[in-house]
Amino acid sequence: MYGYMKFWENVKILIKERNTTQEAVAIECGISFATFRGWVSKGILPKVDQAVSIAKVLNTSVEFLISGIDSDSKEQTKLRRNFHEWVDSMDEEELESIVDLFEVFDGIGKKLGK
Repeated sequence: MYGYMKFWENVKILIKERNTTQEAVAIECGISFATFRGWVSKGILPKVDQAVSIAKVLNTSVEFLISGIDSDSKEQTKLRRNFHEWVDSMDEEELESIVDLFEVFDGIGKKLGK
């Protein structure tokens, strides 16, 4: 059961990082939200094709969802988790400053046509 729970822990991390919801992921995968939610709460591993669909929607690999390690980029995985922990440790004012900074960069990118 541990491996199954790791899968869903990693899915939850990526859902949070991508500022989306379980429901949105389920819908994009063509899986009913009730089924998806049941898998998560019971720790049921989806069928391979469904796991592939979830991984694609979350822009990752099934390997990462199962193990937490992406063979293409173990360092990126470590950085992603460190970043996630860093963001979680911020207070609301710090988060607002980061969001403001990203909005500035987004505005610059739009002005440059990128």
